[in-house]
Amino acid sequence: MGLWCVVWWCSARCLIWNGEWWWCWTGYRSPVKPRMIRFPLTLLCVILTLFFLSGLPWPISSFLISWRLVAAGLKFQPIIFSLIMNSTTNRAITRARASPRSDETAISRARASPVSDEPQDGENTRAFPRSDENVIRAPPQAPRMRISTWNVGSMTGRSTELGKVLQRRRINICCIQETKWKGSKSRNIGCGYKLIYHGTRAQNGVGIVVDRDLQERVVEVERVTERLMSIKFALDNQCCMNVISAYAPQAGCTNAEKDTFWEEINDLLCAIPSNENTYVCGDLNGHVGQTTTVYNRIHGNYGYGKVNTEGEKILEFASAHNLALIN
Repeated sequence: MGLWCVVWWCSARCLIWNGEWWWCWTGYRSPVKPRMIRFPLTLLCVILTLFFLSGLPWPISSFLISWRLVAAGLKFQPIIFSLIMNSTTNRAITRARASPRSDETAISRARASPVSDEPQDGENTRAFPRSDENVIRAPPQAPRMRISTWNVGSMTGRSTELGKVLQRRRINICCIQETKWKGSKSRNIGCGYKLIYHGTRAQNGVGIVVDRDLQERVVEVERVTERLMSIKFALDNQCCMNVISAYAPQAGCTNAEKDTFWEEINDLLCAIPSNENTYVCGDLNGHVGQTTTVYNRIHGNYGYGKVNTEGEKILEFASAHNLALIN
């Protein structure tokens, strides 16, 4: 009888091991683990053992009956195992959904930090800054513009070189002198720049180079002489801008020619409305000196050398039209 109990107990334990092997073989993954199934199956084995020990026929017939019961248990074991697993899984899912108590509560708690997106009790929920109204914002600034001047000596064979230099230095407007080109025309010099020039003979001559962005903002071109011309630009949200390219008579020219030039540039500036910006760029062929004690308002004391006669005319001209000298 003792041998039979050992045989029966080993047969019953095969039922438990089979259940664990089936759980691993199917790859079933859930909060339920084999140790959660082991207890009910072990209890079933104990009940069956006691049942056969209570007075069934001799071991041979008992072994045959018990083996049939074990086989039946193995046959229905996946079904019983699945039912137990599903029941335990449902409880685990219910428990997982119950913490937090509900999705609405979870959303409410998530929105509760900060307490509300809307101000409460007159306070702003944003910590820094407390209110956008108290923030001092910098005024919008217009994009910077680079204006330059260059006495090129001659534009013959130098158009491409000039365009590349202006592009490398990010120049928007460049006034040039001594183009030595005849005619009143405009032409592209490459790199998105256009040269608007004026000349009456194969010497002197002035021009203004404009980049691609400002070419469509040209509203007026005035060609005065081969030494003087101007262009007016219409800008956004500000008054018009006037750029003048000037080439003053150099040393060796007569005084009459020099006086004529200063009269013409004075008349040109007087014709420009006072509410418009004006930039006079060019080669004025004069020395304003390193420092000055008379024209401190227009001279920044960043000059070079000593003032000469032509430099005195430049200072008088700038003071008369409220201009400042820059370099």
